[in-house]
Amino acid sequence: MEKLIQLGIIFVAFFAIVYLSYYTFILRSYARARKKDKVKKMPADLSIMINYFNIDIEKVGAIYALRWLNFINAFLIALIATLIVGLKGYILQMIVAALLVFPLILGSYSLVARILKRKERKKENV
Repeated sequence: MEKLIQLGIIFVAFFAIVYLSYYTFILRSYARARKKDKVKKMPADLSIMINYFNIDIEKVGAIYALRWLNFINAFLIALIATLIVGLKGYILQMIVAALLVFPLILGSYSLVARILKRKERKKENV
């Protein structure tokens, strides 16, 4: 039970650190550049979402999509880090991390793509 509480604290700490740092360095700088009409290169995860899942970012809104990606990325990093910390042995930790990263990213990004597609369809109907 004590180990579970420790893992929960580690998860919350990792989530908060990653969420706040991603928000501060990527989301805010992208939003500021768009407000000042400067050309700001789109973050890589957003461009992957647009190209792979064929999302019209003009209808959805780049900031809205980046907020979802911010939440998902922080959740995935916190989840994988918590699972790795709970395991013993470096080799086992690396194997588990390697096996979890790509399926979790693909699954969670497809979930976000569905949410963004739903918002895109709502914008088309209005």
